[in-house]
Amino acid sequence: MYEKIVEDSFLLLALGGLTTAFCIAGYVIQPHKGWIFGGGVALLLTIATALADYYVVTDREMVQIVINEAVDSVRANDPDRFMKILSPEMANRTRGRVEWACRNFHFESVKISNCKIETNEYTSPPTAEAEFLCGFSFRDKSGHFAGFERYACRIKASLEKRRGTWLVSGHQEHTPLGQEY
Repeated sequence: MYEKIVEDSFLLLALGGLTTAFCIAGYVIQPHKGWIFGGGVALLLTIATALADYYVVTDREMVQIVINEAVDSVRANDPDRFMKILSPEMANRTRGRVEWACRNFHFESVKISNCKIETNEYTSPPTAEAEFLCGFSFRDKSGHFAGFERYACRIKASLEKRRGTWLVSGHQEHTPLGQEY
């Protein structure tokens, strides 16, 4: 429950807003200093929560930023930009596949949905698992794959936090037919 409140402050903001409104209504009905004091404290706590939510970036949000960077780099057909989000070990294993894909296809759109992220700060280094659906729309540059313009899969990515930066350390790709790559 604590993690849900920290990750999504909507509940605290709504509670603070309702408390402030309740205190204002109480003061209108029966003017008393207690209503002003309570409303002021509730308003200050609500503002502090909103500021903390805006300025504090959680590990889960950082992992989402890495995933978005991967999507943007594939959409831009930029293999070098994509390689920057991979751990050195993953980059060595993946470089050939990424370069092959960029050489043979021009990606026109990449979309992700149903992204679920779980972080574990108790491991060394901290880790995260991200699972999401991914759809690609592309144009075949090589002519070897005529008739294939779309691809969809479920991706499960493993990430590690190294020197304060989240990097992709592994992934599994599941096609709709259940094949694993």
